[in-house]
Amino acid sequence: MSEGPAPSRTTSIILVDDDQLLTDALTVVLHSEPDLRVVDVAGTCAAALASLSRTCPDVLLLDVSLPDGDGLSLVPELNRLCPGTYILVLTSFSEQETLMRAIETGVNGFVSKVRPLSEVISAIRRAARSRSRGEA
Repeated sequence: MSEGPAPSRTTSIILVDDDQLLTDALTVVLHSEPDLRVVDVAGTCAAALASLSRTCPDVLLLDVSLPDGDGLSLVPELNRLCPGTYILVLTSFSEQETLMRAIETGVNGFVSKVRPLSEVISAIRRAARSRSRGEA
């Protein structure tokens, strides 16, 4: 489905998005990749913080708009809880203001919800490679 596995170990992933259809589909697709594993799914800011207090994943896919707040407002706390986690914003927003604010909060990268799944998987693998080189 996408470029071959980059890391020699399994990349752990937490999905933070309130769209259950999307998170269910991503979970199924990511679990079919031998080097990727979804370790948790959270649909709210509160659930994301609780999840990260239990597990610091290699990659966190974070939606900007969550029912109990702005996903970007979580980034400083996420970085404090799990400083080595690569935060990849998964968004349908493309406004310059949103992207600039995301960069200012300290996210590591972006992937659009309107791109093919293969591009999402490639973005996760690039994030894992960057993290393993200490670039996160």
